[in-house]
Amino acid sequence: MPTARQQEILRLLVDSYIDLANPISSGGLVRGHGLDISSATVRHELAELGDAGFLFRPHTSSGMVPTEQGYRYYVESLLHNIDLPLNQRDMIRHQLHQVELDEDRWIRLAAAILSRNVASLALVTPMYYENIRLKDLEIVRISDNRAMLVQILDGGRVQRTLVHLTGEVMWPEIEKFVAEISRRYRGLTSIELQTAYPLAKDHIERQILDASINLLDQAREQYDGEPVFYGLTEVLNQPEFYTDGELFRDLLEALEGGSLIEALRPHDMSVGELRVVIGHEHSAQFLYPYGVVLASYGNMAESRGTVAVIGPTRMSYATAIPAVRFIANLLDELTAELQ
Repeated sequence: MPTARQQEILRLLVDSYIDLANPISSGGLVRGHGLDISSATVRHELAELGDAGFLFRPHTSSGMVPTEQGYRYYVESLLHNIDLPLNQRDMIRHQLHQVELDEDRWIRLAAAILSRNVASLALVTPMYYENIRLKDLEIVRISDNRAMLVQILDGGRVQRTLVHLTGEVMWPEIEKFVAEISRRYRGLTSIELQTAYPLAKDHIERQILDASINLLDQAREQYDGEPVFYGLTEVLNQPEFYTDGELFRDLLEALEGGSLIEALRPHDMSVGELRVVIGHEHSAQFLYPYGVVLASYGNMAESRGTVAVIGPTRMSYATAIPAVRFIANLLDELTAELQ
């Protein structure tokens, strides 16, 4: 267990290495942070931290660099209760609340804001719904035998389909039937909506009910929307990847192949949980050179999405952690308005 002074020196060294991407010497720490202890004392403490596995020396004559254990201790022990500055929180909240009640636009804006604030690759996924549920159903008459069925789902998504009605159409009765379905069966899945069949008195009403159920089935198959990424160039421009393009190509291939999404959407996360995964803590080998900060948002019982930042293990955790936490919490608030 590092002493209080060693903890402070470790924090300062990690901060300096994040900023400079170069090994940090004892003299560099003293000069850079105006420490009131000697370089020799700092050198001794750095050696102790190295022996404990928190730091290592890339070359015999170089300064020190954090190990994955050092980053882990830094994240767990030195960054509790950090938050974004109030002016940043107010600005982000204002930007997202300016967008209409549209989940697609929210996640795109959230990813752009996150990437810009953290200077890393940002990922935001739309909510994946375990059960798609009906929120509202309307029918719009187009002609005597044609209508547009408009269906609103939990989450605010809108579905539309043309229905060609066969037989004698009594529009007042049809509109009454649709209103009754919307009133009595709000919140049901497609399977549960089948319990409404006794309400359908004739073939035309069953056509409408079948169309609604089919739309819900389609939504369940297609609702896992495309994730939004911003900031690939931010990762590419990091010094770690100047000399080893393979590292970035592996990440890009994982992104294009879908394995990155799977790795960043762990099914054991609780909504509101924030998780930091560093280097070899990842289950996927292509993520070993990276640090990831991620959080889930939504309703754990029915739906959830992911907010994540991906950068080198030298990423600015002090910036990424509060940014991911705040944006995930804000998306929680916004998506709750659609329920």
